[in-house]
Amino acid sequence: MAAGGAFFWTAAASVFICACLLLSGCPESAGRVGNDVCLTCHQGTLAPDQRSFVTGTHRFLDCETCHGDGLAHVRNGGRGGLFIFDPRDEPFRENDELCERCHPGEAGQYVQSVHFEEEAVRCTGCHDVHEASETRRPFIDNSLCLHCHAEIEFPTVEDIVAHTFHPYDPTGTRASRCVPCHMPPLRRQDQADGPHSHTFEPIRPIRSNEAMDAGVFPAPPNSCAGIMGCHDGTVPTAPVFNVDNPQDNIILQTIFDERYGEEEED
Repeated sequence: MAAGGAFFWTAAASVFICACLLLSGCPESAGRVGNDVCLTCHQGTLAPDQRSFVTGTHRFLDCETCHGDGLAHVRNGGRGGLFIFDPRDEPFRENDELCERCHPGEAGQYVQSVHFEEEAVRCTGCHDVHEASETRRPFIDNSLCLHCHAEIEFPTVEDIVAHTFHPYDPTGTRASRCVPCHMPPLRRQDQADGPHSHTFEPIRPIRSNEAMDAGVFPAPPNSCAGIMGCHDGTVPTAPVFNVDNPQDNIILQTIFDERYGEEEED
């Protein structure tokens, strides 16, 4: 594009955006413009298409909650992301602080994970806050995890079976689905929508007994029991272990230690 054409496009975009800004009635003193103004440009023509945000899980937030006040950005025609905060530009170990504002539990667990310690993946590596889908790739068929872990660690189904000691049927019986073991739910209710562990370390069966000893009832799930669709009686081919039964958890812990090794003492 010729320089004159580029100038004309930029000037036209600036006029168009500023007109929308004035019509929105956004107070200049606050430096905020509102989601409607952001999505006027972020519709795939003038700027990256983020219209799916309005149906996503974060739709109740203002864009500026994460990206900062947008007035200066808009007044400059949005050129090159000027005057707007982009979390992707943050250093790795500071990137999760933004998520921590609303998700302190998950973010606090995540910083204890190998993913964080090795700076392997950010929160946004698995979650796209602009999309309606919960994760960037489906987790029910393990594609979310295998996107990174397949090439070297688990290139074949046989490798996964050798790791899990279970048959492979993540989309059917949920056998060998990565998430129930490595991101088990933290409570028995609302498991689909409730908080899940983000340390990516399996929760050992003995932890449920320790919680009950501390007066927690019903017992919280562990990576083997208390998770819907695993050893809770809903899978005809899977033995049933009652997470509220301390003896069942002891049996599971024995099996767990034999397969995956005993927990190291601090």
